[in-house]
Amino acid sequence: ISPTVAPTVAPTTEPPTPTRVFTELQPQGCCRDAAGGSNTLSYLFMSTIQACQAACLNRADCGGIEFKYSNNICELHPAADTAQTNPDTNCDCFRRAPATPTVPVTTATPVTTRPATTPTFVELMPQGCCRNAGGTSNTLPGGYIFTTTIAACQAACANRADCGAIEFKSRNSFCELHPAADANQTNPDTNCQCFSFGVAPVMPSSAPTSPTESPTMAPTMAFTYAEVTPRGCCDDANGANDVTLNGTDLSACEGACNNSATCLGYEWQSWRDVCVLKQNALDLQSTNGYALCLCFAKEVLPPPTTASPTPAPATNSPTVALTTEAPTPPS
Repeated sequence: ISPTVAPTVAPTTEPPTPTRVFTELQPQGCCRDAAGGSNTLSYLFMSTIQACQAACLNRADCGGIEFKYSNNICELHPAADTAQTNPDTNCDCFRRAPATPTVPVTTATPVTTRPATTPTFVELMPQGCCRNAGGTSNTLPGGYIFTTTIAACQAACANRADCGAIEFKSRNSFCELHPAADANQTNPDTNCQCFSFGVAPVMPSSAPTSPTESPTMAPTMAFTYAEVTPRGCCDDANGANDVTLNGTDLSACEGACNNSATCLGYEWQSWRDVCVLKQNALDLQSTNGYALCLCFAKEVLPPPTTASPTPAPATNSPTVALTTEAPTPPS
């Protein structure tokens, strides 16, 4: 009788333990350094603590996170800010710490990240804000970030598999992460830059038009916006006639002010996507200093000068003095 052979059982592979773990500080509260202060690296809008932790794992300088339940604000902090907490039941602080060094490297995050590649970004022209084929945009969830450089904004996009473009506003260091569909065209704006991740899209070209076919258009008034400093919400002492718009992004808020003859500036409350069109210039002279709020004063740009074409220099023949020949004397 042949011996009974036990069936071969495939080895079970345990999922690797993350090289970084988060430990909640006690008592419950907001992150603070040893002196009781804090130095936030970045403000993000996240729906869960796990997404906030994932964002921290994608930054080498992030040593901890602070999550506020009242508005889903995620703050990324350096390790020094996790020395203690400022007790607050609406706030949680988590310290990022290395786990056992022998464990294989992996990170489990709810946000799918790209394979390690060298990110390539191509700026869309003409310079402006990112727009899809319909002329609108759809900023990704958690895609509003305060960064200081375009490179930092691009790095944030490179770490998200759903990010196909970035929009960077130089006047306020505001970074927006967008899907690839939003890199179809731009809404011309000299304060805004749009970069597509990877290959630049083919921009629609306009067929040349004969000068005789172009109708004479009435001049369009153009605007620019100056941020009221320090960063914060606009003064509200004279806001009785202000117009509030819900569910808007920063670009839509600015566009609404552009289209309103009575709008003198706007306030954008980033933590809840609320736009306030300001109707009184007195409210655009100071702010309350709240860093998650932006206040801008509207300024009218001078109309472009359309110089008349310079006539070609005259090519008159040089004036030659007429000579009168003396009559030939008779022979």
